[in-house]
Amino acid sequence: MIAEITDAHFEEEVAHVPCALLFSSPWCGVCTRVAALVESLSKKYDRVKFCKMDITRNIRKASELTILSIPTILFFKDGEEKHRLSGDVSEQELSQGIRTIL
Repeated sequence: MIAEITDAHFEEEVAHVPCALLFSSPWCGVCTRVAALVESLSKKYDRVKFCKMDITRNIRKASELTILSIPTILFFKDGEEKHRLSGDVSEQELSQGIRTIL
C-alpha cells in the first residue's frame, strides 16, 4: 500500500526507514500508471515504506526538492535522497531505485 503524506509530515515519514516517495497529481495519466507499478512493488519490498505526495496540495516540499516534472520518484535512506527517477519509468527501473536504499 502507498501512504499519502503531506508537507507537514514529510520529515517523520522518510527519516527512519528506507522510503520510495512518488510525487504525482490526480490529473496526470502517466502518474496513474507509475503509481500502479509502485503499488505492485510495495508488495514485494516489505522493508521499504512507499509513500506519495500530490504536488498540487504539497507545493512547498515539491519546490524544496526541485520536483520539475511528474511523476518523480525519490528514494530515501536515513532521511537522505539516494536516487531519483522521473517520467514513465519501467518496473525494472523502479526495482533498481529501490535496491539503492536497501
